[in-house]
Amino acid sequence: MKTAALFLVASCLCAQAAQASDWQRISTDDGVIVDTRDVPGESLPIFRGIVTIHASIYEVAAVIQDIDSGCEWTKRCVASREVQRLSESERLFYSRNSAPWPVQDRDVVLHGHVTGLEEGKDILIRFENATSPLQPPAKGAVRMPKVVGFYRLVRTGPRTTRVEFQVEAHLGGWIPDWAARMSSKNIPHDTLVGLAHFVPKAKARYKPFLQAHAPELYAETGPADVPAKAAE
Repeated sequence: MKTAALFLVASCLCAQAAQASDWQRISTDDGVIVDTRDVPGESLPIFRGIVTIHASIYEVAAVIQDIDSGCEWTKRCVASREVQRLSESERLFYSRNSAPWPVQDRDVVLHGHVTGLEEGKDILIRFENATSPLQPPAKGAVRMPKVVGFYRLVRTGPRTTRVEFQVEAHLGGWIPDWAARMSSKNIPHDTLVGLAHFVPKAKARYKPFLQAHAPELYAETGPADVPAKAAE
């Protein structure tokens, strides 16, 4: 019985190691690590980006949670807006992104859910495709049938945050292999670089959010300015 249990544990560990090794590193530009993992039958691999931003976890979360400002820092963003607030931690939102010719734009309605805003916890912002009569498919865009992903924010210090951004998607419609491969590299890189550059604005624009979740860090005058930038 003990031998069988040890064999089972060893098998699980080997499977986990094999799954981790499936990730292929394709870029480390601008301090953003980009990895991909192929999905059988899909033109677009799962992709993830990892970066360290010199800002508090709440400043980063405030920017990501402000859906309506998404196009200010997300490359190729055509539209980003909240469709319906479901609760304090859940909502539906709409996203549309342009694509290089001859590929059509892609759009999607996403169900977002945030956990971990409590002091001392990491923050996980999950999203997956949904439907809503409030946001029917847009003319000139292909509605993506599958988008599942997350932002994981991890405190690495009082004023530094490790951000992991991961997405698995089926783009729908026709898309050439070169465009799919380019997207798997550019989307995580451009998203995290844009986020890092935009975060410094959080201290002014998102003051109520920051004071509500970390009043000890954000007094009336706010914390000392520290530039946000990408870093390995």
